[in-house]
Amino acid sequence: MEEVDFDNKKYLWRLLRSLDEVHEEINIRMKVGGEFEVSGMYQAAGKSYYEVARLGEIHLEDYEGALSVYRTSAECYLKTQSIDAIHCYERMIDILLKTGKVDRAIEYCVKFGYSCAHELDDTEKGDQFYSRAEEIRRLHNKSHTCSKTKFDPSEYDNDQAKALKDLKDFDVVKPGIFTSQITGVGLCRNCIEAYEQLRQFVSKLKPIQ
Repeated sequence: MEEVDFDNKKYLWRLLRSLDEVHEEINIRMKVGGEFEVSGMYQAAGKSYYEVARLGEIHLEDYEGALSVYRTSAECYLKTQSIDAIHCYERMIDILLKTGKVDRAIEYCVKFGYSCAHELDDTEKGDQFYSRAEEIRRLHNKSHTCSKTKFDPSEYDNDQAKALKDLKDFDVVKPGIFTSQITGVGLCRNCIEAYEQLRQFVSKLKPIQ
C-alpha cells in the first residue's frame, strides 16, 4: 500500500471495510452535506464533504472525484471564512502532484495563496502557498513569465476580443502532434491579482453576438 499521511485513525479502520460499505457511507455523507448546505450550515456541510473526499481519495483512489468534493468542501468553508478551507487546499495540491499534474498544482498553489490573503485574511498562509508554488516550479524546472501584472479596464473599452485574448494568454499550453493541451494557468504572486481582476471583468461581459 502506498504511504499515506492519515490525519485521523478512523480512516485506518475504514480501509478494512468492503467497497460497498465505503460507497454507502459516501452516499450518506454526501446527502447529509447537501442538507447542511441547503440549511445554510456551511461549516457542517464542509466537514461532511471533506469526509467524503478523504474516503474517495484514500479508500477508492478516485482522485478526480476527491478533487471535486474537496473543492465543494472548501467553498462551504469559505462562506464562513473558516480556516478549514486550507486543509482542502492542501489535499488538492497533493493529489495534483501525485497524479503528475504539475502545472495545475502550481496554479492552485497561487490561487489558494490569493484566496487565503483575500478571503480568509491570512497573508502568512497565503505567502506559504505562493512559496510552495515557487518551490514546485524549481523542483520541476518550470519557467514562468507573467502575462500581465497590472489590470486597467480602460484597455478593453469596446474590445471584448482583446480581454478574452489577454485572459487566454495566461494558459500554460503543452504542444502536441495534432492538438495542444492546456495544462494549467501560468500564475505567480506577482500576476495573480491582475489575472483575478481580468477574469472577473471577463465574466461580466455580455457574449459577443
